[in-house]
Amino acid sequence: MVMYNRRKRTAYFQEMEELRRQKLVEARSALARGQANEDQMLLINQERAAEEAQRAREEKKKEGFNTKVWKFVTRTSGASKLEEASDQTATAPLAQAGQPNLTGGEQQSLGIVQAVEEKRREGEKPVERLQLPGGPLDQQAQDNANFVTGSVKGWANWITRK
Repeated sequence: MVMYNRRKRTAYFQEMEELRRQKLVEARSALARGQANEDQMLLINQERAAEEAQRAREEKKKEGFNTKVWKFVTRTSGASKLEEASDQTATAPLAQAGQPNLTGGEQQSLGIVQAVEEKRREGEKPVERLQLPGGPLDQQAQDNANFVTGSVKGWANWITRK
């Protein structure tokens, strides 16, 4: 019985796909003649949207693979740090660019150190602590008052609700 249902289902889907293709061909010919109705225009637009989405998925898949490979290569080789340093040296003031640099390796290493220091400073954000009103005794008294009055909000408050 299961095999019979599967065969019937696949036959049904094949028939529906063939019917859709025929309607699409009719809609395209009607559009070429200039006599397409709203349903035909809707079918054509849906088909165009599906084709564009398919192309976008394929391009994204290609780009996703390329970016993943590039990220892996830059992480393992350390090239990303060099790129950050080169970006910083590229945006240096014109006064520094005009000066001859006889010790290029030293200047490059300083740029990397500066980039690392800036990234470290970005990570050091001050931690804001939640300031509760009152001291520990006040907080405990408020918790007890909430418990007695039944205004405690928790996941099990529906059990004790009156």
